[in-house]
Amino acid sequence: MNITSILNELGDTLIFEYNCTTDVVSFLPNAPLASNLPNVFYLHDDSLPMQESLHPLEKAIFACKESTDIVHTELCFVGADGINHFYLCSCKAILNQNQEPDCIIGKFSDISERLNREQTLIRLSRTDLLTGLYNRSGEQLIQQKLSLCCTGTLFMIDLNKFKAINDTYGHSVGDDVLVAVSQVLKHLFRPNDLIARVGGDEFVVYMEGCCDACVAQKKAQELLEKIQAIRIEHCNLPIGASIGIALAPMHGSTYVELHHAADYAMYQCKRSKTDCYSLSPLHTASNPIG
Repeated sequence: MNITSILNELGDTLIFEYNCTTDVVSFLPNAPLASNLPNVFYLHDDSLPMQESLHPLEKAIFACKESTDIVHTELCFVGADGINHFYLCSCKAILNQNQEPDCIIGKFSDISERLNREQTLIRLSRTDLLTGLYNRSGEQLIQQKLSLCCTGTLFMIDLNKFKAINDTYGHSVGDDVLVAVSQVLKHLFRPNDLIARVGGDEFVVYMEGCCDACVAQKKAQELLEKIQAIRIEHCNLPIGASIGIALAPMHGSTYVELHHAADYAMYQCKRSKTDCYSLSPLHTASNPIG
C-alpha cells in the first residue's frame, strides 16, 4: 500500500494540489465522497455549483503566491450527504528554480465536529436549563439587537407571590410554575422575539421593531391573563405578575436605559399589590428609582 492510498483512506483529510500555471486544482479520490467536489477542476470555473464556497480557497491560494508561509482558512461545502461540512484549509507554495510559485500543496481537515461541539457549548452557556429560555446572556443579545435596530419594546415580568408558592409547596412546584410561565411566553410572543429568564422569578422579553405603546399594553394585558390562567397540580395559590414596559427609543437607546425604565414601571405595579402592567413614564430613563 503506497502513501497516496493511505492518505486516501483518511476520510476527514483531503489532500490537494493547485497548479499555478493551469489554474487546476487536483484532489485525491476521496474528495468527491467527503466534500462533493470533483477530483479535478479549474479554480476559477464559474460553472461549478460550489464556486461561491471556493472563494476562501481562492484567497488562500492568492496569499500563498505572495508568501512562503503556510496559509490557513476555513471553508464550508455541502457534502454528498446534503449536510454542511466545515474544513480548515492549510496550504503552502512550492517554488520553482526562479523562486516563483510553481504549485500549491494543501489539505482540508474536517472540523465540523469541533465546530458543532463549540456551538453546543455556546448554546448551553446561554441557556437557562430549567426553562430552555436564554439566561442573563439574553441581556447582551438585546443590546446587540438595539445596536442594529433602534426601535423595540422591553417587557420586564416579575411573578407575584412566587416566594409564598415556594415556601408553601416546595421548590419543585415553584419550578413547575416557572416552566409554565416560560411556555406562555414562548407561545405568546413572536419566534424572533428574545425571551430570557434573568432572575429567580424574573423574565424579560424584547420585541424588536415594535415601539407602539398601544400594541405593547395589549400584549401585556394578554400576558397577564394567560399567566393568571396557569394551573399547577398541588398548588392552590394564585399565579400572577407585575409587568413593566419600556419603549425604544422613547425611554432609551440602550438595554441599560430600557431596563431601568421598565424596572421602574414594574415596581410601580408591585407597590399596587395587584396583578397589573405599567408603561414607564418618560422621566425615569435617566433618573434613579426611589
